[in-house]
Amino acid sequence: MTEEEAPRRPRRHRRVVAPATNAAPEDSPDFSEPHLDPEDSGEAAGDLAQEIGTDEWWRAQRPPHWG
Repeated sequence: MTEEEAPRRPRRHRRVVAPATNAAPEDSPDFSEPHLDPEDSGEAAGDLAQEIGTDEWWRAQRPPHWG
């Protein structure tokens, strides 16, 4: 069977590798301990959590073409 007669197989998807960044390791954010400031926590965090829990907030995050 020649190449022309053989059924065409779809090409296998090549695995995408994340590009290397030039950022130094010390420039990356530190995820080891949570960012907790006494000034940041409190009413503002509670209000944000309550706001995110609403349907209006989730609808606002969707792309406009979703309707």
